[in-house]
Parts: sequence; C-alpha cells; structure tokens
Amino acid sequence: MKKRTKQDFDSILLAAELDDAIIPADLHGMFVPEALREVDAVIDEAMMAGEASVRIVHGDGTGKLRAAVRAHLETHDYVEAYRAAPGSRASGVTHAVVVRK
Repeated sequence: MKKRTKQDFDSILLAAELDDAIIPADLHGMFVPEALREVDAVIDEAMMAGEASVRIVHGDGTGKLRAAVRAHLETHDYVEAYRAAPGSRASGVTHAVVVRK
C-alpha cells in the first residue's frame, strides 16, 4: 500500500472540516481517562466503517483535555496525522486521519 503524503493528509483533513457526516467524538464534560477511551472507541468505529478521519470535539475550557487528546493522538497506533479545526472553533475541535486497514 502506498504511503500517504502530506498532500494526502491535507486533502483528508480538509474533507473532514467540510463534512458534517464524519464520525464525531463529543468529549464535553468528560474527564481525561473517560475522554481518551471515547477517542479510542471512535477511532475503532471509523476504521471499521472505512472512514478516513474523525472529528474530536473537546471544547476550549482550560486546555487540559485538548492537550491530553492531542498527546494521545500523537502516539496512537491508528492515527496518521491530526490538526486543529480551522476558524473560530479551532481550539475546541481536532480532526485526526485514521490509518487504512
């Protein structure tokens, strides 16, 4: 299988930013351990459904949950790339590219 390029990631993430049908994880009100379990579950669901990306809504708050989610994505075996969503909601939403099966 061909390795994805930065352009591939950018295209997938752009599509995620435009697609409301993408599989979301809404982490509002969760503590970090529960939130990371939800992130893992949504990534698993995306992989099973053949989706290329997930939307993780962690909110702004203190930034603790955002930092924990992004640190988790950084080392996740099934995440190839991630970035903050663009625009006014950028600090409260992260999009992640899920590996292909």
